[in-house]
Amino acid sequence: MDDDDPLALLKRDRDLARRAGDPWANLCVLATYSGQRPEARTLVLRDLDDRLAIFVNRTSPKSAHVERHPQVAVLLYLASASVQYRLNGVLEPVATHVVHANWRARPRIPKVLDWLYRDHAPQSAPIESRDALEALHADVARRIGDDPAAPEEAIGFYIAPTTIERLELAADRLHDRRHFTRIATGWRVDTLVP
Repeated sequence: MDDDDPLALLKRDRDLARRAGDPWANLCVLATYSGQRPEARTLVLRDLDDRLAIFVNRTSPKSAHVERHPQVAVLLYLASASVQYRLNGVLEPVATHVVHANWRARPRIPKVLDWLYRDHAPQSAPIESRDALEALHADVARRIGDDPAAPEEAIGFYIAPTTIERLELAADRLHDRRHFTRIATGWRVDTLVP
């Protein structure tokens, strides 16, 4: 393992967290800028084509944030390993055919929601009640059938980090905190005071 490659370290740490049953092993917190304020939300973090990626719906406010301000911050905390990663960088589009091929593996409820966003109400739009939402979801589920194709609003982004900070917390020794900066030849590594 190359300790000077933060993406290899992140992959190793996520693999260890998955084996430990860490519920955050496949999640991240994405922070975007709305134009007025920062906003953060939890998303599934995907391994796609040897890169980190997220899937979103084009109707989501976060999609508009990224279009206007593609620079983002991503936070991962793997409690089972006591390791935190902070990534800063930009989001780059994933090819539509790649998103749509991977979309088929999504759970049923989010698939139906993608169609609901498209045909009835964009993601994060107000709705009259939880009962109304459940009825609408059931109606869309019946309409699209058991094996729908992905709607064109299902999109994805690769996370292209320019900096990564890794903080390993320890009770029996000094914490290990390193800052990685992408350079032309790979990564520059700086040790930081934890």
